[in-house]
Amino acid sequence: MIAGSELFLEGSTMFRNVLFSLRLLKAFLLSAYILLPLSALAQGWTKIGVFDGAISLVKFVDENNGFVGLGMSPGRPNYPQPPIELYRTSDAGKTWRKCVTPPGYSGEIADVLMTDSLHGWLAMTCYGGSGTSALWHTTDGGWSWNETPLQGSGTSVRISPHAMIVTDLFNQGHISTDGGQSFHDGFLASTNCCDFVDDLHGVISDYRGQNWLTSNDGGITWNNSTMNVEAWTVYGVMGTSDFYSAPEGWTNGTPYNNGIIYKSTDYGSTFSQIASFPFRFDGHLAGIGDKLLVFQVQDFDSDKDLVNHGGFYYSTDQGTIWTGIKGPSGLNDVRFCLVNGCSGLILYGFDDKPACSLWRYDFTSGTGAFSPVEQAAMMHQDGCQQVDTFVHFKTCGQVTLDSVWLEGSSSFAITQGISTPYALDTLDSIGISYLGTQGPDTAELHLRYAAGAGTLDTTILLIGTLPSPLLAQPQRLHRESASAFFGSADTLPLAVDISSTINLDSLWPYLSAITATYSWDSSIASFITYLPPTGWILNSLANHGNAVNISIQNGSASASQPLDLGTALFRPKTTRIATSWVRLPTLILQVGDQQLSLCTTDNEDSHWAIKTLGVQSGVSPLLINAGTLNINWIRVSGDQLRIGYTVSGIEYADVQFQLFDLLGREVCNTSAQALQSSVVLNVQGDASGVYFLRLSAGNRTTTQKIVLGLQ
Repeated sequence: MIAGSELFLEGSTMFRNVLFSLRLLKAFLLSAYILLPLSALAQGWTKIGVFDGAISLVKFVDENNGFVGLGMSPGRPNYPQPPIELYRTSDAGKTWRKCVTPPGYSGEIADVLMTDSLHGWLAMTCYGGSGTSALWHTTDGGWSWNETPLQGSGTSVRISPHAMIVTDLFNQGHISTDGGQSFHDGFLASTNCCDFVDDLHGVISDYRGQNWLTSNDGGITWNNSTMNVEAWTVYGVMGTSDFYSAPEGWTNGTPYNNGIIYKSTDYGSTFSQIASFPFRFDGHLAGIGDKLLVFQVQDFDSDKDLVNHGGFYYSTDQGTIWTGIKGPSGLNDVRFCLVNGCSGLILYGFDDKPACSLWRYDFTSGTGAFSPVEQAAMMHQDGCQQVDTFVHFKTCGQVTLDSVWLEGSSSFAITQGISTPYALDTLDSIGISYLGTQGPDTAELHLRYAAGAGTLDTTILLIGTLPSPLLAQPQRLHRESASAFFGSADTLPLAVDISSTINLDSLWPYLSAITATYSWDSSIASFITYLPPTGWILNSLANHGNAVNISIQNGSASASQPLDLGTALFRPKTTRIATSWVRLPTLILQVGDQQLSLCTTDNEDSHWAIKTLGVQSGVSPLLINAGTLNINWIRVSGDQLRIGYTVSGIEYADVQFQLFDLLGREVCNTSAQALQSSVVLNVQGDASGVYFLRLSAGNRTTTQKIVLGLQ
């Protein structure tokens, strides 16, 4: 890793609905881990600001740009309520400028999350004032903030590729799946903090005595954990299954005096104690990966010896051994900050006595060793297309790139050639492409560079994933074909073999709609109509000559394997024998509030096809053979349609009969046992015109075109 540098990935705008996320450490992804032997630590605190009010939050996004929020935390309800103010620095704390914030608020500024250099969100824990918005928004880098319509008392804000989460001290927690435009109540009230370790797994810490919550779908749904100790924050180590916490000391509504460090290695389902102290914490724990963990001592308890135990403690061995570095102690329900900057690792802490002082602690001088433990997580969300992104470098000092190469999966490729040696600018990048059709995949991006101390190497692990664990493998077209003579018509069942990673029975209660596109060679066959599967309602259909866009809604369908997408009817356009493959370039499942794109593939053993048989010769059009499900004859009598049929070799006893008009709308239906030989279908009203009769039994279907002229 380049000394004192940051990496991040930026999604290309070339493709619709493509999301890449490079996870370095926390919100700024996985930056290089700095090794911290105790002998290398340069202990010392520097005061970088004094503020006229109680500090509730310090949040630096990098070494130069940071925020200080003023307000009184809910952990000190009897203290005088200072005004809510937010200050920003862009010169590493040398100067501070007051930001423009909404008036009339009391409480504390609890969290700031910047999504880029201009846009960000602020969680406002409001109480005792006229302000009621739990979430503020900025579009100018945090210099000014505006209220959002979300009402409540926000305690943290986090964003995964699937949802935005706002925890709330007094109200139910809030979930948005449209980028913060709207929210719904998604989990229980009185939650303090949320954090994620990857795009899917998150944990929420709760107020006194309530169970913590876990998510494995990016924050869409939440389930109870076994942890129930009050903690103002929970800290997740990106790229692992580990969460840490340093609770301030309440369980089941009862305080305890000893501070206990907790750790989970199973995505927050269970926590265990890994360290204990004879004092309480302020409730916050921060880290740089799991190579450096830090907590602060609480100074509110009269029975605590601040002379011997006050200030901050750090660990460089995943929380087993902790070392004190003094500094300010703090009140509970506040948040300090750790930053990996060009000059090394920096801790920003503050005390709780108005006027409050802001302090900076430098762990290293910027010449510490960097270990090559970085990874880039690429998420592919656009069917089977190849998508591009860039690995960006923000360098500190003169850095020359000597060579760059990839090892591992061929799904990754360097798309932007670099002639080495190459002098990296302050902001520079390398183009990477990823073809996400094979599920979870990895490659290593190797960099060899010179940064003033000889030639160094680093390896960036590229992790390619599909957007959901449900879609870990591509789906395959279920082998089906339509064949007809010139002038006739035939049907093509549209079905997809779903991989075993998707449990359709469990997914089905939440599956509300499907949108898809199927395409073919329009010089071989023309489109007649499309019939939705049994239990589905056709919402829309658009015929483009060589492709059809369909949207169907789940009315009363049952789970099927393969997944039934309905039936396409075609008519040959040529008198010669020919074949056209039928593709499925788009298949999207609407599951709850999520749109899940399935990547479908076809090969010699798994494909859809339209076959033209040339000119018809002595073949009766009344008999359509679908293997083991046959329509033998059709007779019309008044408003009744009598159908003769035979079924053999199908496990299910019932046969479904459906009559559709040319628009794909169901006119009538009935069912009969497979052992019967005929059935009567009642057609009501004036039903003159062209129709399609479809029979279904088990996973077999057959369709017959008929012309009705009922009086």
